[in-house]
Amino acid sequence: MTRCSQCGAETELFLNGTPLCISCDGKGDTGGQAGAVSFPDLPEVAHRLEAARNEYRMALWAQREALALKHSLDQNNSDGSMALHNANLQLEKAAAKYDEALRQFVAEQANRRRSS
Repeated sequence: MTRCSQCGAETELFLNGTPLCISCDGKGDTGGQAGAVSFPDLPEVAHRLEAARNEYRMALWAQREALALKHSLDQNNSDGSMALHNANLQLEKAAAKYDEALRQFVAEQANRRRSS
């Protein structure tokens, strides 16, 4: 979940690409565009989702490679363990990014259904 750029509250709304919750939008501190909260358009959200999916897939591949390296090295060699540890961290970050992109995509779809 994204945090509002003004108060830090969780939000799925954006104003000109910046996260902004409903409460802060109502304050009118948006550069003269009060009431202009909107979701990013569908192609932008879909592009972010595809990029996050690709990043996740690459991190998953890197994790598999690190695991293969670990198994190919001597048990006392710490390089394999370190490579696997780093790959796991990258995979965790990529999974979180993919999850957020998927949430934004679903939120955009729900927004479009409500406004139709």
